[in-house]
Amino acid sequence: MTGFDPLRLGPRAGARVAVVGGSGGMGRVLVRALLDTGVRVAVLDLPASLAENPPPTDAMALAMDGSDAASVEAAFSTLAGDWPQLDGFVNLAGLFKGLQPIADLPVAVFDEVIAGNLRCHFLCARAALPLLHRSGNGSLVSVASTMAVDVEKIFEGVPEEVYAKRVPMKRMAQSQDMAGPILFLLGAASGFVNGEMLIVDGGVYTQ
Repeated sequence: MTGFDPLRLGPRAGARVAVVGGSGGMGRVLVRALLDTGVRVAVLDLPASLAENPPPTDAMALAMDGSDAASVEAAFSTLAGDWPQLDGFVNLAGLFKGLQPIADLPVAVFDEVIAGNLRCHFLCARAALPLLHRSGNGSLVSVASTMAVDVEKIFEGVPEEVYAKRVPMKRMAQSQDMAGPILFLLGAASGFVNGEMLIVDGGVYTQ
């Protein structure tokens, strides 16, 4: 429980946290929340994403293709040159190309989805772990879609207004709905949480 502050949800002020996909909608909310609480942030994202949604000026920005091993190695090498350690690492990267029968699925699309999701999370976690280990208690948070566990696909092709009515919370998820749980997982309050899956979907999975 060292460092636990019941009045603080996320990591301590001055902590160093890297966010892959920090230029996306969810990423921008998380990055802003971290910065507003005094956390130092590095945003790693595709060059086009960084150009379209530049991170705040008080965050470090590193261009990176998370599916490319050389690009990941170069980005984390640059990061390590500025930061000797990481206190937290979050990967928000994800790619969805729609649902279609496997017989109609092009191999190129399959490869793109695997590279943008599974390969990206593997490469980035492998690169981040040495920096997290140096902190002594660094936190690693990987974010994925509940499509990975919602086998019934009850909302497939459902319009947004209908989807919201079927969610037990009776609304669609907002980016800030993810920021709070991630801050908790990055902070000392979750210091004894390890290897867990936290589903944030308004109760869809459990209904």
